Amino acid sequence: MPDELETVEDEAAYWYVRLTADDLTAAERRAFERWRQADSVHALTYQRIARGNAIAESVLDHPELQALAAAASAASAADSVHSRRRSMHWLQAIAATLVVTAGVLWVAEGGWLGSPTGDMAAPQVLSYDTGRGERSKVQLSDGTRVTLNTDSQIQVAYAADARAVTLVRGQAYFSVASDANRPFQVDAGGQRVVALGTAFDVRLEDEAALRVTLVEGRVAVHDRSAVPADVGEPLTLPGALVLEPGQQLIVGTDGKAQVSAVPLDEVTSWRDGRLVFRNRPLPEVVTEMNRYTARQLYLDDDPRLGSVVISGVFDAGKTSSLLAVLEKVYQLNVGPADSDNLLISWGE
Repeated sequence: MPDELETVEDEAAYWYVRLTADDLTAAERRAFERWRQADSVHALTYQRIARGNAIAESVLDHPELQALAAAASAASAADSVHSRRRSMHWLQAIAATLVVTAGVLWVAEGGWLGSPTGDMAAPQVLSYDTGRGERSKVQLSDGTRVTLNTDSQIQVAYAADARAVTLVRGQAYFSVASDANRPFQVDAGGQRVVALGTAFDVRLEDEAALRVTLVEGRVAVHDRSAVPADVGEPLTLPGALVLEPGQQLIVGTDGKAQVSAVPLDEVTSWRDGRLVFRNRPLPEVVTEMNRYTARQLYLDDDPRLGSVVISGVFDAGKTSSLLAVLEKVYQLNVGPADSDNLLISWGE
């Protein structure tokens, strides 16, 4: 780490830039873990900057800040003292942006994960969440990228030899950075998904009901109660269900598991703010659309509505296009259910 860094915020910003760089080395990752574990303030400050970056992603897409990040990454590799000092200014500018954003979140949430004087003996747990209709992208310290869907929450507990994530609610897409020495696991709905370098989608429904969809690579899914508590188990254990790309595992509330091939664009289109339906029953479409909006859609009790099949691409969080199709194509009626919600009924 460069000697010119003067504050913990500078150091944390430096590590954030390096950990998100394409040329990060294994030695640098180990050095970061040593720095993070050396002092509780280090860990908390890095969390603030990483979380601030996640929620400020739309701001960081601005061309000027993109240029700052690129300049910092390039300058950090320069040999001259002048270039190295100049890189510190870039890093400090990025740190200021991120820490200010994180500071707003600190006030809004009443603190991060406890006070800086809290117990740091156990791995620090980071929590990321979204509200209804929101999506958020998070880059974890190992380079793994996570996209959170509407009304979702994950908890992240990384250690030097472990990468553990819990999906508390909702849905998340994981693009996992490869690290053969630290298998990546996601616990959700009583199951554990273990991966190395891969991309997959995990969704919790109706309490314990779980969907795991593999997009790239390879994952193994275990019953959480049937495997050791440590996170270092091999990728495949006896009784594990190993998925191939394009396969989806559904574990019902009764614990029964079913694997089938699925169209990946339907499963993952939410990442782009779209919902893709192919011959889906109207009740399923309404349930899915309702995940993204405060104004809810309801179906009346006419059984004919269950026979309506929908195909199309709709914007998540915007029901107007779906309602237009229902009224114009299917001749259904859409009216107020109450002051806030809408009722879909059979047209006469």
